[in-house]
Amino acid sequence: MNNTTLQVDHPTVLIIDDCVDSHRLAERLLGSVGATILNAYSGREGLAMAMARQPDLILLDYQMPDIDGLTVLKFLKGEPTLAAIPIIMVTASDDPQLVVDTFSNGAVDYVRKPFLQSELQARVHATLKMRRMIQDLAAAAQSDALTQLPNRMAFNRQLMRTIFRRDGSKLGGIAILFVDLDRFKLVNDSLGHAIGDRLIQESAKRLQQALTSNPSILRRTHACSVARVGGDEFLVLLEGVVSDADALFVAENLINALSERYTFGTHSFYSSCSIGISASCDNTVQLGADDADRHIRNADIALYEAKSSGRGCARLFDQAMRSRLEDRVRLEGELRAATVNKDFHLVYQPIVQLKTGRIEFVEALIRWDHREQGVVSPSDFIPIAEETGLINEIGAWCMQTALEQFSQWKKCFPLEAPQGININIARQQLIRPRFFEQVTEVVAANHISPSQVHLEITESEMMQDLDFSVEVMRRLRQVGFKIHIDDFGTGYSSLACLNQFPVDTLKIDRSLIANITTDRYAAKLVEFVLRLAQETNVSVIAEGIELDDQARMLEKWGCQFGQGYLMARPMVGESFIPFAKSWNLQHNTGRMRPRRTIRS
Repeated sequence: MNNTTLQVDHPTVLIIDDCVDSHRLAERLLGSVGATILNAYSGREGLAMAMARQPDLILLDYQMPDIDGLTVLKFLKGEPTLAAIPIIMVTASDDPQLVVDTFSNGAVDYVRKPFLQSELQARVHATLKMRRMIQDLAAAAQSDALTQLPNRMAFNRQLMRTIFRRDGSKLGGIAILFVDLDRFKLVNDSLGHAIGDRLIQESAKRLQQALTSNPSILRRTHACSVARVGGDEFLVLLEGVVSDADALFVAENLINALSERYTFGTHSFYSSCSIGISASCDNTVQLGADDADRHIRNADIALYEAKSSGRGCARLFDQAMRSRLEDRVRLEGELRAATVNKDFHLVYQPIVQLKTGRIEFVEALIRWDHREQGVVSPSDFIPIAEETGLINEIGAWCMQTALEQFSQWKKCFPLEAPQGININIARQQLIRPRFFEQVTEVVAANHISPSQVHLEITESEMMQDLDFSVEVMRRLRQVGFKIHIDDFGTGYSSLACLNQFPVDTLKIDRSLIANITTDRYAAKLVEFVLRLAQETNVSVIAEGIELDDQARMLEKWGCQFGQGYLMARPMVGESFIPFAKSWNLQHNTGRMRPRRTIRS
């Protein structure tokens, strides 16, 4: 046999045998081919050396004067830190029962004395090769292939070891940072998965560098480790933190590190991350095994809060977060049931022409008929519907119901019916493959002209998937639908880009309208938007009007339409026509009459 066969990373072999000649022979056969030999001449000495040196392989004699080899074998296999070490039993006996006992108690092989060079080398080599394969598989199972960082399994083990060895008086507290890249899917979808992978790799490198080379971070902790635990998710373990401020300081440094420009070939862009933190900084608190999972869950909950707060920030876990999340999970389950049962109804709020005061359009607004809480506001459930995908089914129901009601008004009350109906559309609906076909089909089924249907999408949602959204809106406008930008002025897009979008009407956000009589800046901004809209031939609806002074100012500046509590609160479909008759009768002079202020 070639002497290089045995060299599997220069293994360490422990020989436990009371016979000196056996040691010498084994040393000569194995030492010459790269193995480091450890010698123990009794069972007790062998156990002590195995625990101290953790060899790669043990050659164990069956017959020894103090403790026999079988007893040593059972002890080694029963000790968690030693059980993985392969053991080859050595014996001069021909007893078949010895072979049975050897394998039944965990030995991987046996060899007879006196040794044959080729046999011993072959058995040792095969055993060490198998051990290396097992070690490689175990290492791969705990390593992330893309970044070479530890994975979730390895991180959990590291966290458990940290918790069990933690001595608060010496090591201080620990903190878990749950790091998630913001809008990573957008990078994958727009630039491709290869760039997405490079972003993950570069982010992993920046995290490691920040944790290991930043003097400010190193002063706050005495140990840091990072693992990749999901597509764009990382976990960071900090040891030695003495206050929540330490963990927050490290998190801010990591956010800064991941916010710098990324350049991959011809692609250059910025990214950001959100971080959730779970810290245990009280040195007197004793942590147990269950705390590992609890810490990670709490950091994940805090991450959800960071994402909900606008991304690019860090949030420290507190119990109120858990309560809010539990409420949300419960509400999500109830919303799913409500979607199946159609536990919703629509209300309608008129949109009036400010110059004449007459009702021109009506907006359909959804309400949830919760079986215990009563009517639930859309601000409380629409974000959940959008996040879970339920918005597609809810939105389809809303459109169908609203158009059926509008068609009925047009048929039964042609003089009082509004000229058009505004229906809110979520981004998820707009980018669905068959949205255009579905909208045109439901409009045709209700015998309504597309020009009477005004589709409202918020400014912030329009800016996501912009190219695709604009293309769908153009197709809708080509067949007659009106496109409205809702909540305009909330800061997501540039006014200079207004003429690039296929838009018929802007709805100025109520937050701006509320302050035009008291805030000079808000007044100037609204006045500027109105002038720009006039120049681009776009009409404007001011929503959230509550005061006569607001209505008069807006009319003076050239705003065509208004909507708000000053005119009317949203009402059920049965109430709208009687209200419209009364309202239009009061305003048949062609002027908007002053009304009492109505506040929410």
